[in-house]
Amino acid sequence: MSTTAYTIEIHDEGDGYLWGQVVELPGCFVSGADMDELMAAAAEAIPMYLADGPGQNGNVVAFPERAGRPGVVPTKAKILLEA
Repeated sequence: MSTTAYTIEIHDEGDGYLWGQVVELPGCFVSGADMDELMAAAAEAIPMYLADGPGQNGNVVAFPERAGRPGVVPTKAKILLEA
């Protein structure tokens, strides 16, 4: 099995919620109240997005550590999926 990393561009609109776009998957968007919720949403959204493609069944195998200081939202995050 191979592992694929996906880049999520994260946006903080200042209204208490974050949203992100999976760079490698046009039209795949996620949102959450914090980074943990956003990454959990990505773990659900990416395999669903890939399910339409042949042989693409993604399973989350790891989340990388969040970079930066507590309370600081990075502009990008990575999620690793097993294909």
